[in-house]
Amino acid sequence: MKKTHVPCSLKIEEEAVRYDLDNPTKRNTAKLLQLFLTALGYFGSVLVICDLYGTNIRKGIFLPLAVGGFLLASLLQFLPKHSGKLTLGFVLVLLGMSALFSKQVVLGFHAIFNVVYQTAHNTNIAYFQIAKGANITFAATLTGTLVAELLAFLFAFFTIRKPHFTLPTAVSFLLAEPGLYLGIPVSVPAMGLLLAYWGGMLALRFPALWGREKIRCTQRTSAIGGSHSIADSAGIRSSFPDRHMAGVQPSGIGQAAAAGDQ
Repeated sequence: MKKTHVPCSLKIEEEAVRYDLDNPTKRNTAKLLQLFLTALGYFGSVLVICDLYGTNIRKGIFLPLAVGGFLLASLLQFLPKHSGKLTLGFVLVLLGMSALFSKQVVLGFHAIFNVVYQTAHNTNIAYFQIAKGANITFAATLTGTLVAELLAFLFAFFTIRKPHFTLPTAVSFLLAEPGLYLGIPVSVPAMGLLLAYWGGMLALRFPALWGREKIRCTQRTSAIGGSHSIADSAGIRSSFPDRHMAGVQPSGIGQAAAAGDQ
């Protein structure tokens, strides 16, 4: 039966993963750190929403719902089973609510966009014309709340359950990018929380990068050791083919080796 060769890197990665799973203290500490990072990224994004898009949003309704969404999304990630399915289920429910109240969501988006447009261009002209009598406050609050709840599940899943640096970092940056690009001021606490989140998520990648470097060093060491083992087992000695070929003058090293054999 032919044996399957398992690369050295895979063996080392499997051992590292097995060590992490068998170390409850290390696993719990990592989860608490990831929960803290989730709070940094999420509440930084919530503050950005309040700063840039919150003119027509009722903070008394928006903020408690945002906190509740964070707690629910974060606690789901600590379930030993079915956390991914439950997260997907709640995301589908939120998308279904967005489709159900699509007219209000579109109206809220128009109201929020008008605020950003007017602030950036210092004008009273609205980019989107909204009918008189429309409940702009309710529409903007509903839109902002749905966005915040989706962000809660995004940050919780991709920071605690399946840590991923690029996706939540890109989403949080794009959320704040209109203010940075158009010159609309964003509060220092909001950007401070986001910067701390980005730095923390980047720091989580350093152990993985260091592990890859150790894998490469181990592979090089194994390759060098394997070549020496082959040489020793084959009994290669410091002799040259001139001892077996006529008409070729041995070198100094060959002569010394021949004298030692005699």
